[in-house]
Amino acid sequence: MVLKTIAYKAPLYLREQFNNVSYQTDIAKRVALASLPFLKLHSSLKFPVSILTGTMRVWNVDHKDIVGTSVAVISLVSTVFQHRVGVILTTVQNIVNDIKKIQKSKNWEEVSKSLFKISNNLLSLAIMASGGVELVLISSAMQVVLSLIQSRDEFKKDLWIESVANLLMSTVRLRQFYTQHQQFKERSRV
Repeated sequence: MVLKTIAYKAPLYLREQFNNVSYQTDIAKRVALASLPFLKLHSSLKFPVSILTGTMRVWNVDHKDIVGTSVAVISLVSTVFQHRVGVILTTVQNIVNDIKKIQKSKNWEEVSKSLFKISNNLLSLAIMASGGVELVLISSAMQVVLSLIQSRDEFKKDLWIESVANLLMSTVRLRQFYTQHQQFKERSRV
């Protein structure tokens, strides 16, 4: 499985960044953070942006949480030496973080969002492990929905920069969905 995982090149870049940084008040920082997902779309920038966001995750993790800090550091180091392994570790850490949110939350909307994120992260792990146009198609659709939900949530908080960035990212994800759907249709014809 490790060889498949390392050799597989995902057509989507699914790494989440909302666990990496806390809210920023400086507009320049907010614009920079909102632009990171768009920079990750360019293949030559995936690795440097992953190193940057991994470093931000290590910097911003609760250092009293020894396990969380260790996973963040190991994930960053893994990203440097074996990018795919770092992505897998970060994805697993995101799943654990969402499970913790579910345990603490009493709001059904927050629980359902966390469950949706967990499902998407599990799906992205399945994509990295085995690939498959069908899984990528489902993940693309989930990414569109997640971006729209995040846009709505940021709008409710009056965070226009982040809201617009998430809305724009949902259109990018919708385009990825369309491309994957066309590939799926072509494959189904054969």
